Amino acid sequence: MSYGFGIRREHELAEQLTHMFDNKGMLLSVYQFDEGGAQVRVHDDEMKVQIIVVINEDLTFEIVTPNKKPKKLKQINSVVNNVLKLYNR
Repeated sequence: MSYGFGIRREHELAEQLTHMFDNKGMLLSVYQFDEGGAQVRVHDDEMKVQIIVVINEDLTFEIVTPNKKPKKLKQINSVVNNVLKLYNR
């Protein structure tokens, strides 16, 4: 998936994650930062942020949840599986 010249790779990964989570019926918001990096936020039914997936400039991922240490991952499929487990609790 390409969005033209000047779009950062981590922004494309955020877009890809959004499509993967959207297919599961999750409420999402996406933040893409000009200086690099992106975030995909997963909300509950009341629009409170439950899970944040940070996409770093080095194309690694961090899953951030309340009251837990951030989990660092390198594979997008691992991110999806981990977020789905957290979301379904």
